Amino acid sequence: MSVEGASIQALLELEITTFALKAQYANVYRRGCANILDIDDDERVVFEQVVSSEMSLFNSAFTQVQNGLIESNASFDRDWKRFYLKQSGFQVIWSEIKSAYPNEFCQHLDDVQKTVEGTT
Repeated sequence: MSVEGASIQALLELEITTFALKAQYANVYRRGCANILDIDDDERVVFEQVVSSEMSLFNSAFTQVQNGLIESNASFDRDWKRFYLKQSGFQVIWSEIKSAYPNEFCQHLDDVQKTVEGTT
């Protein structure tokens, strides 16, 4: 039980950090998500860091579920379907940084995307 508690605490801390970044750079994040062409080069660096933070959070949750440390990452999958897949700028950055993440995690997100597209 203590390992699960520590895992949940670590996820919460990463989530707080990610939310703080999104709040601090809300204007850049919002414009970048909608259209990557609406942000300049300096803003793109910030946007990439925020997206990377979010994807690290998602990957951490996924890994902890895979290792049996937490029960589910359904909320992250739901967010992936409802928001992130619809944001063209976010998807541009994700496609650029995707190779830095474990294949199993990327495959999981691809599978979630297929359910949205109705191909599974």
